[in-house]
Amino acid sequence: MKIEKRDPRDLEVSDNNPRRILPESEDLDEMCKNIETIGMLEPIIINKENQILAGQLRWLCALKNDFKEVPVIVVDTEEIAKQTGKPKNVVETLIALSSDMFKFKLKADDKHRAIELLKKEGLKTSEIAESLGVSERSVVMWLGRAKLPEALTSQSQITKFLKLPIKKRDYLKSILRAPHIKNNDYLKNKVLEFGMEAKVRDLQEVAKDVGEGITVDWDYRIQEAKKDEKKVLVRFRFPEILWKQFLDFLRENKIDRQKYFVAFLKWSLRNPYALETLRRYIQEESY
Repeated sequence: MKIEKRDPRDLEVSDNNPRRILPESEDLDEMCKNIETIGMLEPIIINKENQILAGQLRWLCALKNDFKEVPVIVVDTEEIAKQTGKPKNVVETLIALSSDMFKFKLKADDKHRAIELLKKEGLKTSEIAESLGVSERSVVMWLGRAKLPEALTSQSQITKFLKLPIKKRDYLKSILRAPHIKNNDYLKNKVLEFGMEAKVRDLQEVAKDVGEGITVDWDYRIQEAKKDEKKVLVRFRFPEILWKQFLDFLRENKIDRQKYFVAFLKWSLRNPYALETLRRYIQEESY
C-alpha cells in the first residue's frame, strides 16, 4: 500500500468507523497543536470512496489547522470483501478496529526518560514544549508522571491529583493501587473527589479500610466530607478477636465502617428500647 495525498475537505468519516466518543477538548487541542508543529506523521486510512476508516482525530486536526493536504492510505475494501467472503461493512469495521487495537502508548517512565534525555542535551522545558507543540505544563507533568499512580490515565484525573497536598497524594496512591479501583474509572474519579474534600486523617482511615478489604461508600464519604460541621476523632481499644470478627462482618455484608457507626449511634439515640437493651447487655457483660 502506498501513501497518497488528499485534501482533508474531500474526506468524510465512514459509517463503519466505530469512534463516536471524542477525547476531552483540551486533549484534542493539544493533539492538534502537536500535528500543527510536527506535521501528520501517521497517514489516515480511507476506502476508495474517500471515507475515513481510521484517523478521524488526525483528520479533525487537519481541518482545524487548515491543512491543504494530508497523507492517506487507500484500502480497496471491496476487493478484500471478495477475497474473504465477508461483507464490505464488516471488512471496514475490522480494519478500523485493527488500526487502533495495538497502539501501545509510551509508559510514564519512558516519557520521563525521553524528557530527561532532551534536558541533558541542553533543551529547556519550554523549548521541548514548543518543539512538540504542547504546553509547558504537559512536559512538566510528564517529568513528574513517573511518580504518579499508574491508575490515573486521563488528563483530568492527573490534573486533580497534582492539585492535592503531598500527604493527601500519598494516601491516595495506596487507595488507587487497590485492584477493584485501579481499573475502574468511575471509582477512580470518586476517590479523587473524596481526596479533594476530605481531611488528611480521613484519607488515612479510608486508605486503611481499602487495604483491609472493607467496603467504602464513596458517595457517603464525599457527602460527609463536604459537610461544614465540627467532627471529633474517636478511638477505642478492642480485643483483637472481637475487632477481626467485626471487620469480617463488614466485609461479608459490604458495609462502610464509618456509615455503620454513625447509623448505629443515631439509631441508638432515637430508640429508647435500643438504649435499654444496650444498658442491660453492658451490665451482663460486666460480670
